[in-house]
Amino acid sequence: MAYEPTLGEVSRQVESFRVDIRDDLAQIHARLDTYVLREVYLADKAALELRLARMERESEAARSAARAAVYACVGAIVSSLVVGVVMMLLTKGGK
Repeated sequence: MAYEPTLGEVSRQVESFRVDIRDDLAQIHARLDTYVLREVYLADKAALELRLARMERESEAARSAARAAVYACVGAIVSSLVVGVVMMLLTKGGK
């Protein structure tokens, strides 16, 4: 005769299975809380790309302003030297 479990054993197995399933579902639920919805991720990514593009434009503008300031300083120094040399030549030539 084949072994047939009693109703008590079946009940314990079903209860054990039920507890295991409940624990597994709780773990799945906990893991789902850590995920971000695709729409939220895409919106955040788009905002980040816009911010990065703005920062790149601002950085390029700052570089251009710095380059212009350097050129202005070099131009001021060179023009001062040229004016000084011209003044020196004019004052020397008058003697």
